[in-house]
Amino acid sequence: SVINGIQAITNGIENEEMVSKLFQEMGYDSIPKNIRQAIINRETKLKTANASLNSVAELIPNSSQHNVPAWSIFAMFFMVISLGGNIVKERLSGSFLRLQTIPQAFVLTLISKFLVYLFVALSQLLLLFLMGIYIFPHIGLPKLAMPNAFLPFLVVTLLSAVSAISYAVLVGTYAKTQEQANGFGAISIIIFAAIGGIWVPNFIMPDYMQTIGNISPLKWCLEGYYTLFLKNGAWSELIGTISFLFLFTVICQLLIFIKLRIQNYI
Repeated sequence: SVINGIQAITNGIENEEMVSKLFQEMGYDSIPKNIRQAIINRETKLKTANASLNSVAELIPNSSQHNVPAWSIFAMFFMVISLGGNIVKERLSGSFLRLQTIPQAFVLTLISKFLVYLFVALSQLLLLFLMGIYIFPHIGLPKLAMPNAFLPFLVVTLLSAVSAISYAVLVGTYAKTQEQANGFGAISIIIFAAIGGIWVPNFIMPDYMQTIGNISPLKWCLEGYYTLFLKNGAWSELIGTISFLFLFTVICQLLIFIKLRIQNYI
């Protein structure tokens, strides 16, 4: 958008200054159509230098670097409907009470749910990223260029998945009915997505919306992928993302533990 805006300004200068004044000074009564068109079609070449923290091969930003991670994160957090609703259903059906009769069974059940949904989240993200790499170019969309920093990419992905699962379990633990869990979970994720820059990039929002968006876990997940794609995954730039997602996960797990402890499930 910035490049297009600058190009429009330079074209306007060329059209207004060069076309209108040049031929007047040369004594022409009218501008020949072929010459006018040639000048109008002339474009000023702009050399772009993208942001980078090192001298590694320069990355050219494209729309896929926002859309693929954004919708992957959105889909990942939407597991609150299936996981949260399932937890409420099992609690209301008495499954939690029956599990209490078996030592450690309840804790093992929660761990197994966590691992299963972690696998689902990672598989879902992998599928969407593969679509961005291999399918997008065949349907006229920019190819997703993956970052070279594999370890930071893995850390951000795991933290995003764990935070999504923790939030889903939190909603399922505190909801009283399955409908309440589904309704609140879906609406909250939509709100988090809206203020977190999933639909519209956060950096083009007004300042107050950018400030409000800092409370959204989806915003910090997406911010981590921005750092990976556009800054080659520098650890110093990922500190904010990692800290927030880790703190968000710890708070969710702590609230879950307190609720289950009060209800004598653990």
